[in-house]
Amino acid sequence: MNHLIHESSPYLLQHSHNPVNWFAWGSEALEKAKGEDKPILLSIGYSTCHWCHVMERESFEDEETAAFMNAHFINIKLDREEFPELDKIYMEAVQYLQGHGGWPLNVFLLPDKRPFFGGTYYPPFRRQNMPSWLDVLNNIRDAWISRRQVVIEQAEKIAELIQQGEVALIKDAIAPALFSKYSYKDDINTAYIKLSAQFDRDHGGFGHAPKFPSFMALSGLMHHHFYYQDNLAVEMVKTSFDGMLLGGIYDQVGGGISRYATDEAWNIPHFEKMLYDNALLLETLGLACQNESNAYYKETATATLEFLQREMKDDSGMYYSALDADSEGVEGKFYVWNYKELKSLNLSNIDHLLSFYNVLPEGNWEHSNILYATEYAVAFAQKNELNLSDWEESILEFKRALLARRKERIRPGLDNKIILSWNAMLIPAFLKWASLDTDKGWSQNALTLYNQLKITFSDPDYYLSRVYTNGQSRLSGNLDDYAYMIRAAIELHQFTGDSTYLADAVKWTAIVLTEFNDPADDLFYMTPEHNSDVFVRVKELYDLSSPSSNAVMMENLWLMGWIIDELSYRDKAKHMLSKMWISITKYPLSFSYWLRAGLRIINDFRSVEIIGSGDQSFRSAFHSHFLPGSIIKKASFLSQSVDRSLLQHTDNTYAIVCSEAACSNPLSTPEELINALK
Repeated sequence: MNHLIHESSPYLLQHSHNPVNWFAWGSEALEKAKGEDKPILLSIGYSTCHWCHVMERESFEDEETAAFMNAHFINIKLDREEFPELDKIYMEAVQYLQGHGGWPLNVFLLPDKRPFFGGTYYPPFRRQNMPSWLDVLNNIRDAWISRRQVVIEQAEKIAELIQQGEVALIKDAIAPALFSKYSYKDDINTAYIKLSAQFDRDHGGFGHAPKFPSFMALSGLMHHHFYYQDNLAVEMVKTSFDGMLLGGIYDQVGGGISRYATDEAWNIPHFEKMLYDNALLLETLGLACQNESNAYYKETATATLEFLQREMKDDSGMYYSALDADSEGVEGKFYVWNYKELKSLNLSNIDHLLSFYNVLPEGNWEHSNILYATEYAVAFAQKNELNLSDWEESILEFKRALLARRKERIRPGLDNKIILSWNAMLIPAFLKWASLDTDKGWSQNALTLYNQLKITFSDPDYYLSRVYTNGQSRLSGNLDDYAYMIRAAIELHQFTGDSTYLADAVKWTAIVLTEFNDPADDLFYMTPEHNSDVFVRVKELYDLSSPSSNAVMMENLWLMGWIIDELSYRDKAKHMLSKMWISITKYPLSFSYWLRAGLRIINDFRSVEIIGSGDQSFRSAFHSHFLPGSIIKKASFLSQSVDRSLLQHTDNTYAIVCSEAACSNPLSTPEELINALK
């Protein structure tokens, strides 16, 4: 055992029996590096990372390699999901050095935490022009002993590049005073053309293999369609969902989506399942269904919710982080199928089922079969002259049988960390479906989850922690934790009308403005002011696997500014958008959430106040439609421009719609409200 045996992160515990003398990130290891004048080897990964497992087996469990590491380095293991700010800093360092990044991320640091060299996976022996891990270790040791000044100069250069990279994204910023008079039309059109050029018209999604779902871009396209009535944007969303939901990246048996596909057609998944991907899947499907009802999207959402409840939910009502790609040391073993095993099932339509899911005797992937379809059940039934009702029942029976078979298998590893931001992302997703599908208890899931998160992660002064494991919440909350909890509180206030949620959002917003704000550029740091782990404070400006926390916070400020008539919040949101606008429109795929939120800011925006005892019928109607250009205000914030005498003649519930300049006459039915907002 090494020092990691006392940790609670599943990833660190995976390495607690390595012969490498691993430390967790903290003062003990950092002080030891200074005291012994040794470089730090910081190895970053996460518990469901396939190549992290491979490097552990090949190198970190090898006695000779471990002995060399122990003799010449202070070795630190870091869970990237616990410390995303450190992962970002050192990932950028490796990208500058190598031109690419990934996990495991192996970085060599001075004792003061500045990086001077790094890479990703290294094999135990030289191959394919890659040095062995021991080659790398020997070279670093030699440089540390005989070329120390070169090492220090390299660290200084990399630290400077990390800071400059952030500045480069906002160096062409538009001054806030000019931004309010800016002409956006050409920029929006250019951004849309660039996004369209990266779109895969055959299979949906963006770019080539490996292919990630890009939910932020799909959500942005939905917003683009709302404001500009561009039907091609909706077609791009539909093509993408057709490819993903029929493909192997979506678990056809158990529900839920994998992190990415290794092929362009979405058929071969990298089998790990992350909580944030499934939250984004649910929310984006909900946006699409608000725009146009789709039975298959509803079916997918239901199956994904059932997957989360069955495999990812803690007894507390909160949700775990991830499921591993590997089981029994083999990638995908839990999810793939043998032809003979499936053929032997005593089910009706078995031959049609195997054909529908592209099952082959020789296997469709590494001698096994991943289930994926190339058309929807309706089209397959028509082509094969099957009774649709019977065919759909055969599919359900098939899935039930395979799910029962899976229960007999050894399950993939579960990362049982509960991360605040990832859980908070689920709440808007649940609420989207609460207004579309009342049968599944979506709203109760959202309410229960929010209350438990608040109890678990928020102290009496509203400061948030980030991670919960083994009955304890720990680590200071980062910007994403605050941003997603504020967003969840706003959405719950919108859905219920309960001002308690709004009060929570106001308190957390005050902390963000105090602890995270950079007055030099109106943007927010990833970490609070008191965080001492980083040698440089950085900002999360572009989307990665989830939306940029700065973009989410900008949208929060814009919406809060309308809900409580706080003009300073709206001005702050506009300033943030003005700083990023050039980068947003130049690189729309990387800044998709900024673009989505930005469309709400630069286009006409409306606030709605609902007055009367029957406000829930108005709220239900409002939330069942896709209306990103409006928000429901807090009661009692009715604009002074409303003619109050008009309200005296209305006995029932009514709604007032206001823009920045004027308000409507009272609207007495939900239908009138929806028509006015559309």
